[in-house]
Amino acid sequence: MSDKLLKVSEVADILRVSQMTVIRKCRDGSLPFIRVGSMRRIKEADLEYYILNPNKKPKASEPERPVYVGPPADQNGFDLARS
Repeated sequence: MSDKLLKVSEVADILRVSQMTVIRKCRDGSLPFIRVGSMRRIKEADLEYYILNPNKKPKASEPERPVYVGPPADQNGFDLARS
């Protein structure tokens, strides 16, 4: 499968359910989606995983966390131990 993004209506047609059912599956986390503006889009690969494993929630990837790589606190003016 490709990384093609599908509309909610397209996914509803494929699964033969209503669009509201697809939206509920997105809300409860069982069907991952991407927001494009105010619209939801579902990757074909995620839909395939959902079809093959309907009772499993997909494992969410850990979000990247920013790492501070500046100078130590005593060198950038934030040393609180100064008297």
